[in-house]
Amino acid sequence: MQEDSPYSPPKAGYAGKGHIVYEEMLPLSLTQRLNRLRYACYQLTTMVIFALLGVLAAVFAGAAGLKEQTPLALALVVIFGIMIVGMGVYMFALSVRRLHDLGHSGWLVLLMLLPIVVLPLLVFIGGGARLVLLAGIIQPLFMLYLYAGAGTAGMNSYGTPNPPNGMLVMVFGGLWWVLCVLALLLNIAMAVFSVFAPELLTSLGVESQLQQFEELEQLLKAL
Repeated sequence: MQEDSPYSPPKAGYAGKGHIVYEEMLPLSLTQRLNRLRYACYQLTTMVIFALLGVLAAVFAGAAGLKEQTPLALALVVIFGIMIVGMGVYMFALSVRRLHDLGHSGWLVLLMLLPIVVLPLLVFIGGGARLVLLAGIIQPLFMLYLYAGAGTAGMNSYGTPNPPNGMLVMVFGGLWWVLCVLALLLNIAMAVFSVFAPELLTSLGVESQLQQFEELEQLLKAL
């Protein structure tokens, strides 16, 4: 068996006496771990890049006068659609890495798709607006866990923890993390109040989500 060269870089993992050699962070990895702030920072970076590409595509379309269904215009629409799909897949990959940091299998990311299956089923079988609304908070609760859950201390079966966060990650990732957590808490609170205290939302001049679901349910029954 060939021994490692003494000049080769140290392998990631425990190096004795509690010291950890961190893995090199790979933005496109599907197997590494991702801590809370890096998770938020990578999400923000992805959305900024996508927004810039969208603006660039819109400017290009406007400059080229692509208002009619020309082959070039259709090709641009296809490319933009591929970009949307790519961003969605990458966002799922980030959630997989976040689950790895929490010590869970990446397959749990499928919980994010559960409402897409459960909600239409509940509406179809007539589960009631309240039950539909409660089922709808599965995704925000899961996302809140991804944002707020503390990663495994030290190594786990998915590798080493992330290196210490840099200044950019702490600033931009921290700001986006706070905004996302607040938005999720507000979403969950609105859903809970809509079910258990809709009169409170009405008194505050806020339309109850329960009322919206009931109107949607009536519309679907009318169809």
